Amino acid sequence: MQGFLSPCKLRDRNPSFGNEDGCGCGYYRIRQYMLDQNFYNSEADDENTMRKERLSSRVYFILLMAALYAYVFYIKSNTHITTIVVHKPTIEQYQELIEQHPNTLKCSCARIAIPYGGFLQILPVYHQICLSDFVSQKWIDYLFYENSSYYFQLDFRHSASGQFQILRMLCEQAEQTVNYSLTQFYSSQFITNQLISMETFNIQTNSFIELFKRTTPPLCLGTLNVIRRILLEQLLISGIGTQYAVICCEYDNIDNVWSDNIPYYETKGKYFICICIDSMVCELSGGIYTNIIRYDYVGSEPTYHDMSESSNTYYVNATFLLPGVAVGCAPVESLLHSTIECLFEETCLNQIGTYINYTTTSIDSFSKLNKSLSPSQTSYETLINDLFIHEWIVNKSFNDYFDQCQPLYCQYTNEIGQSWTTILASIISLYGGLRRVLPFIILLIVAHFLQRRQKHQAQTNVILSKVSMKNRWNQLMEQIVNFIKKVNIYHSQSNDEHIKQNEMLSTRVYFIALPILLSMFCVYLSLDRQTKIITIDNPTQNQYEQLTNNSFDNLECPCSHISIKYNKFISLQPTYHQICSSIFVSELWLDNTYWNDPAGDHSDNFKQISSSFFYFLSILCDTTYDTVINSLIIFNDNEYLTSEVISSDIFNSEITLYIKSFESTTQGLFRLRINLIRRILSGNQLVNLRDTNSIFSSFYDNDGVKYHAVIRNLSDCSCATNISCTQPMIFYSITGPYHIPGIFQACFGIDTLLLSTAECFYSEDCVSKLKSFMNPNAIIYKHLKPLNTSILSQYQTNTPLEKIVNNLFVENWNEIYSYSQYYNQCQPSYCAYTVEEKTSSITILTKLIAIYGGLTIVMKIIVSIIINFIRRKPIQTISTPMSNRAWQNFRMIKTKVVHLNLFQTRSTNNHKIKKQLYSTRFYIIILIISFPILLSYTLLNQKLITITVQLHSLNQYDNLRMKYPTTITCPCSTISIGYNRFIELNPFYHQICSSDFVNQQWFEYLYDENRIHEKSYHATASAQFQILSSLCKEAQEAVNNSLIQFYSTKLISAQLISSDLLQIQIDTAVNSFKKAMPETFKNSLAMVSGLIHGNAFITAYETNWKYTVLGTYANAPIYTNPQTYGNSCSCAVSLKCSEKAVLNDNLNSTLTGLFIGCFPLESLLQSSLECFYNQQCLNLITNTFGEPTSNENTFKVLNSTLLSESFFQINETVQEMIDRLFVNKWDVSHSYGKYYEQCHSSQCTYSYIQSSDIPYIVTTIMGLYGGITIVLKIFSKFIIQLIFWITKRKQNNRIVPVIN
Repeated sequence: MQGFLSPCKLRDRNPSFGNEDGCGCGYYRIRQYMLDQNFYNSEADDENTMRKERLSSRVYFILLMAALYAYVFYIKSNTHITTIVVHKPTIEQYQELIEQHPNTLKCSCARIAIPYGGFLQILPVYHQICLSDFVSQKWIDYLFYENSSYYFQLDFRHSASGQFQILRMLCEQAEQTVNYSLTQFYSSQFITNQLISMETFNIQTNSFIELFKRTTPPLCLGTLNVIRRILLEQLLISGIGTQYAVICCEYDNIDNVWSDNIPYYETKGKYFICICIDSMVCELSGGIYTNIIRYDYVGSEPTYHDMSESSNTYYVNATFLLPGVAVGCAPVESLLHSTIECLFEETCLNQIGTYINYTTTSIDSFSKLNKSLSPSQTSYETLINDLFIHEWIVNKSFNDYFDQCQPLYCQYTNEIGQSWTTILASIISLYGGLRRVLPFIILLIVAHFLQRRQKHQAQTNVILSKVSMKNRWNQLMEQIVNFIKKVNIYHSQSNDEHIKQNEMLSTRVYFIALPILLSMFCVYLSLDRQTKIITIDNPTQNQYEQLTNNSFDNLECPCSHISIKYNKFISLQPTYHQICSSIFVSELWLDNTYWNDPAGDHSDNFKQISSSFFYFLSILCDTTYDTVINSLIIFNDNEYLTSEVISSDIFNSEITLYIKSFESTTQGLFRLRINLIRRILSGNQLVNLRDTNSIFSSFYDNDGVKYHAVIRNLSDCSCATNISCTQPMIFYSITGPYHIPGIFQACFGIDTLLLSTAECFYSEDCVSKLKSFMNPNAIIYKHLKPLNTSILSQYQTNTPLEKIVNNLFVENWNEIYSYSQYYNQCQPSYCAYTVEEKTSSITILTKLIAIYGGLTIVMKIIVSIIINFIRRKPIQTISTPMSNRAWQNFRMIKTKVVHLNLFQTRSTNNHKIKKQLYSTRFYIIILIISFPILLSYTLLNQKLITITVQLHSLNQYDNLRMKYPTTITCPCSTISIGYNRFIELNPFYHQICSSDFVNQQWFEYLYDENRIHEKSYHATASAQFQILSSLCKEAQEAVNNSLIQFYSTKLISAQLISSDLLQIQIDTAVNSFKKAMPETFKNSLAMVSGLIHGNAFITAYETNWKYTVLGTYANAPIYTNPQTYGNSCSCAVSLKCSEKAVLNDNLNSTLTGLFIGCFPLESLLQSSLECFYNQQCLNLITNTFGEPTSNENTFKVLNSTLLSESFFQINETVQEMIDRLFVNKWDVSHSYGKYYEQCHSSQCTYSYIQSSDIPYIVTTIMGLYGGITIVLKIFSKFIIQLIFWITKRKQNNRIVPVIN
């Protein structure tokens, strides 16, 4: 039967069959070519041997392809970390890198601390009112009239000058607050050693800016509201007031003078007070009363002061009302309740100008407000609540931030699969090893298989005897021994017995050395480590905590929400002292009709001040509550910025720090405001309605009767020289006086409360005694009961209320914070960490196979050379010249090279031999070219090495940091370190604050109660130095409180930071502390002074306003006129008015550097202390005031030599001293060693990029060499075959001319 003929053979036999290529001829040729391949090609003539080789070749090809495909899949799925470094990148390069590698890119900054001002700019645009003519001195002077207090109280002209001075002061305070906040903001350091991405930059800067906008207004408003309420509740009498007036002359008694409320008929006999309840009012409409040049009775309610119908204020109405203008209980309240509507209207301004006829300035010289810029119905209170900010212009620049950072380099790591070049190199290496191993193994397996098949066929015909297992083992061992004895991998077919012995010996050495070297390479590969990134998507809190507990290297868990508001995970719910929710703060106390004892009209009777006492307690409760609430709003609105999840330990430390700092800051700020108010009230001796510090009295001189306020004594203690004067509070009744336990009368209402205790209010007996003086039908009588003694409190019943108030009435802050809530808000999208793993067995096996491919070739060459050199034949040497021997060696080498044939077969065909020689030469050339490329490829490969060492000393850390400055990390055992552990700040104060001039003896020496109404230094000298002493104490208290806050601040760092970075952080913290420390004090002081001046509160010294008597009829008003100083500077338009202090009319007695003026405080601030460095000047004072001192050195002058040490001038003003809180010098010391001890780091980890080492180079090149030699041989053979085929084809196609 005829066998199957392929389409190609059929076409060869019959050309007409299958001419098209689609007949499948190409496929069958390839198939037949593959079937005919023989990779062993022993050129044996035995058909069985050839069949065995062809079968083995097919199995080898299949297994080789399967192994290579499997290895490609494995190596492609296997990843590794590659670190790439870009030195001094440009911003364009950075943007490209961050887009490609957002998770692993890290760029180290050359500047670790970058001020916000370097890349942020915030420009406030103020409301036009603060830039208009209406806050100018010209406008204030225009409104001022020396007799403006004579106008009716509801007349706009009565207090307009004071209102707009307050407006100017508020504009200035707002601007100063904003400027200060901006200065602090710009100087704040953004500290990071790594460049952040633009997205993170925008999020963090937006957070910074919004936080700045939210926290800046309360700095001003908190101070304003506290001072405003406390000052107004002191019931102070104003020179241009609408709430209280001084009245004289009860019938024919002109010596009877008193202060009283002003009633207005518009509200049916009600009077002004700064709260709104049924019997009182807060505001009325303001206008112009053209018919009243000087009112003859206060108010407009005729029944209140027996006003006659002929009075010009009898049921008086305004000629016209001004739109938006309101009148309140004080100029500041009038201003805040008014709107800016009138200032937009030319008609309204012209109406005002028509009736201001006491100046040559025209109303037309003032420009009205522009309606297109802001709405006209806005109230002044709304404007101040926004700090008069119309809008914020924010400029931020990531480019500027990038330039400030100045990144030295950027590096990123990629967890990537192997590159195609690496895969190709690995395949070549593996192929080289498999090419050596597989053919031998497969040939043995196929031979064994064929042998067993032949035996099986033989068993069908012949019955074999049974062979025992022992004999089989012996036979196998015998075959192995015979194989080892006979095997010759160098079989050169030489007949030389010496060469054969060398080949046999080389073979045995080769088989001994090869496993030893492979074992060494195996050990080396198994010791190698691979760094791998493990990623967990959306990890839970438990998963994150497990990761942190396992202390994985480089754990990163980026937050989905970088900025988290405090109120998302912190809750502060303070509980307050029970007195603030008791009957003792009820408004029922304001109606002072609940007392039934008619014998209680004494001026010091508790009955007279009870309403003020309890209402002021209510005010302090409300004010402290508002302070806490406002502070909590700011605190809760703060944002906690974390780009990555932090551990619970760090979280707890930081949040505890923030809360304690918040509590301390809130209490300290409120305490400062309260104390400043108390000190300034006492120093300026402002007159009040209740006559607690002074009482009106009549005096007579050549001009007739005059009325002045005389400063009181309490228990032989003068309110003029001692702020702490007290006397027991007495309730006078028909049964006799009752001393109320724990309550003391002081010079001012605020001191009466603060210097008292709540002892009576806890006592059943005391409360019952108070109720015995009450009308049983009064509502408050029914509700009055003592405080509950069973309620737990941190305060005793006899604790001074001052201490409770200083603590904001807070019993417990009840702080609650949750790490779980923080974690949920953070919402990490993933957690990633790196681990070092041992090289996998598959990787080791593949590399060993790859190494084996190159190692066999190298070993065969090296072993053969060594053996042939050792066992070389003795050659009879003939003495020949060196040049001849060199020539002979050259010719020998040349001959060997020329005749070198790496492709030698048994063929004797010259044409084949020629192709083999050409292939050999081409192969050698390509191999020589390939070797440098392989070496370069190997040398360029780098890997990241991470080392962990135990840290024993600071010197060791310094050495490690010098070697690895950018990668070293040393975890702190203590992650939260208080500044007090390694920083010490010592202030050195001006000597005046510890001198004789701030002690009680000096105050009393200067005070002369008979001269307090003189317009001279005698009147206020004692007051000025009392204020100076108070300012020293309050300044030192402010410094101490600031230091407590500073020391309580903690440096939070999970890692030990370098001394340079620590120095930067310390400098930043200290500089910020120095700048911030005096600002709150200065602003509070300026606010108190501005409000006192703008409201025209009168001092008992009458240095700012004086009382003018124009009539002494019954219920006649006592008018007021402003004092003037210097060049006709009126205290009605400026609180800075002053003149040099003189002791008498003789100009030679001028006291150098000292001034008198509108207020003792302002006079002091403008004065210098030059006189007190000079003994003669001091003697002039001591000899003029009081009795001459018996000892000239009783009061010591200041030491002028200390001036040179402090770098301040002798003529420095007190204001300039206050600007630095009297601190002449700061001694700042810190210890890096103490910080290092507190950090207590036990180990450090650092990493570096290592270039390829020698073992790696050797193993890699050997692996590549084994595969490349084989590939190059195939490639060389193919190229030479191709060249010969092309040459032959050209020769066959050459046209040969036919010769006829």
